[in-house]
Amino acid sequence: MADELPPRFLERLERVFPDEHEAVRAALEAPRTPSLRVNTRRGEAAAVLDELRAAGLELEAVPWFAAAAVLAGGDLRALEATDAHRRGAVFVQGLSSMTAPLAL
Repeated sequence: MADELPPRFLERLERVFPDEHEAVRAALEAPRTPSLRVNTRRGEAAAVLDELRAAGLELEAVPWFAAAAVLAGGDLRALEATDAHRRGAVFVQGLSSMTAPLAL
């Protein structure tokens, strides 16, 4: 993590989670792996994901949602530099945020 967690926060974390504070801190400091969702109003999911792969992005499929992928390399700047992102065919979105619309 580029910025250190504030000492007062860490003290409080230890008070609130006396047995688990180290695991919580490790989770907070772990590198994030962003995910993305294809805007199917701007392109067909498989075609947009293929376009992103052709642009050099390493994507992992999401088995429960064909219009989503995990950005394995975590390089958001590379995603933002793609034509697909610029034309609004893909959004950065957490996987948990994708579940509600699928359930409706």
